[in-house]
Amino acid sequence: MKNNSGDVTIATGGINSSGGMAAEMLKGGIGGDYKMVTYDSGNAAVLSTVAKETALTTQLIAEQYDMLRAKKIKALAAFTPSDVSVPGVGDIPSINHAYPDISTTFVAFGIWAPSDIPKEVSDTMKQIWTEKIASSPRLAEYAKSKSLAVTPFSGQQAYDTGFKATQIMAWQLFDGGKAKVSPESVGIPPL
Repeated sequence: MKNNSGDVTIATGGINSSGGMAAEMLKGGIGGDYKMVTYDSGNAAVLSTVAKETALTTQLIAEQYDMLRAKKIKALAAFTPSDVSVPGVGDIPSINHAYPDISTTFVAFGIWAPSDIPKEVSDTMKQIWTEKIASSPRLAEYAKSKSLAVTPFSGQQAYDTGFKATQIMAWQLFDGGKAKVSPESVGIPPL
């Protein structure tokens, strides 16, 4: 990316996908540039790398999992604060070993609701989340099958975790020239 700026192709599910964010994290951390090749999904992006249409993909491990296990692609690094152990694949090192200044975060999936929903609705959602979803054997089994971590958060902890990820990603897009509006102008301060 440094020596052939713009010639390296990275397959993603789009600029706002986890792969798009990781590509911007990489660009921000090492410099240079790349050409994003966007596909209809993260899985399609992974398959493009398997087919050698693109040089690499930065999509989720869950989307790469089958191709990693089949040794059709090789994991170089995880865009996470710590190493990731993937059953049938091995340990994938955090990119922070090679590039400690890259801001990394975990991808969070969740249920979001407007802040002004009635308290009883919010309390019920939190109860279901902590008592049912967090301890769901079915969710744990699915997560394990895709090499995902289940770390359920709710309330302020969920907000804080989600906001940090949003903060990192918003500033990466802005600093990388992909967003025209400063995150600070919409209430997202720099890290």
